[in-house]
Amino acid sequence: MQVTLELNFRLLHGGECFCRWVINTETLNHSHIYTLLHKIQCDFYHINHALWVICNLKYEKVDVLIDKPKGLIQNNTKSTFNIKTSPFEPKITTNISFRDNMIKSISNIIVSKVNAALNESGLRVSELLKRSGISNYEIDTPGLRLSEEQYYSFISHGSKYVNSWSEQALEFITKHNNIDLAYSLSPQLTGLCLNEKSAYESLLAYINNRVIIGNVEEIIISIKSDETKIAIIDHSPGRINTIPLIGVMAHLYSLAKTYHPTIKIKAGFTINNYKYMISDFFGANCAFNQEYNYIIFNNEDLFSKNQSFNPFLYKYQKTEIERETTSLLYNNSFLNTVIVLIEKAMSTPDIYTENSILEYVCNHLRISRWTLNQKLKFEDINFSLLLRKVRLKKACDLLVTTNISMQEISDRLLFSSQAVFSRFFSSNIGESPIAFRKKHWVMSKTT
Repeated sequence: MQVTLELNFRLLHGGECFCRWVINTETLNHSHIYTLLHKIQCDFYHINHALWVICNLKYEKVDVLIDKPKGLIQNNTKSTFNIKTSPFEPKITTNISFRDNMIKSISNIIVSKVNAALNESGLRVSELLKRSGISNYEIDTPGLRLSEEQYYSFISHGSKYVNSWSEQALEFITKHNNIDLAYSLSPQLTGLCLNEKSAYESLLAYINNRVIIGNVEEIIISIKSDETKIAIIDHSPGRINTIPLIGVMAHLYSLAKTYHPTIKIKAGFTINNYKYMISDFFGANCAFNQEYNYIIFNNEDLFSKNQSFNPFLYKYQKTEIERETTSLLYNNSFLNTVIVLIEKAMSTPDIYTENSILEYVCNHLRISRWTLNQKLKFEDINFSLLLRKVRLKKACDLLVTTNISMQEISDRLLFSSQAVFSRFFSSNIGESPIAFRKKHWVMSKTT
């Protein structure tokens, strides 16, 4: 018999997810279905652990409930699916895509470590950082993030600046202990990954929380009855991020090996060179010149229980990771992403009008104006209102913290004239920008 479950949901901060579970068995009963469902739902996350999907079997239908953690979903959603039956061989198929619309970024620790390695090899990297638009402050200050553009620029200029850049990077990935490297990037995340209930949940913990290290790639998990395939999609310009993504694959493989040292895999790579180095690390069963990078695990090893799992320690590890990822999710939410893009647009040459700001935001998010406002609608705001709030906040900051002229403030905020800016400010704040500056500037001097 066959059971098909289909789930569609929309995320508050952007993105949609479609999932389908197909369960085939010759002797279908409620108990059997529940057991199979429980295997595939317990730790299913989507988009940086924003969602838990909980499946409960009730008589002739399956209820799928989506909880609402920390306001990330618009409303609690309940979808009902009828059970359809037909003769098939036993099989389970699940597809999960991890992709989001928040600003892509990476931890500055990654570039900092590459920078240190280049320095140790005798190379002067100051010019490389300068060309990549990365300051020493951004490298040296703990906790800072580098934008997707800065990261790709660093890779692009690095490959031109350093001979055999890709070969050296790949040699570093395959010759060093990937677990040690991951621990140096995020001790808390690595600790959690090493104390999960199974190898699969270890890989899922890393994928769900990888925003801590970086989230520039797309990851798709496909689960079949006997194997699980993890595809890592490169969206970088000219696929310049291919070698670092092999590093992600190497880390996933290394994590799985900590649970099962003899685990066998199959792997595919988009590149068609460095075959010996890659095959030596991943094993002989590698394919090259593929459409995307992927790694395939045997489910028997992947889903078997970890006998060393420590539930007491796990509780504290999970809490710490959730605290860190929640902070990153908040700072990189869709609303905050749009605010950052508006601020960038106002400082970009050749952008002079509200309409051009809107076009700039939509182009960078690769979405239409309608989709943008639909996503902002989940935040109880629209683009025009958000732009007004950003302008007001920026205007207040400039009035209180600088002594630049009203005309210059008007120009920076892309108003057509100083008079238009003054009317805008007065109608929203209740006093003229000059009066506001005088009151708050004097207060800041006396406090």
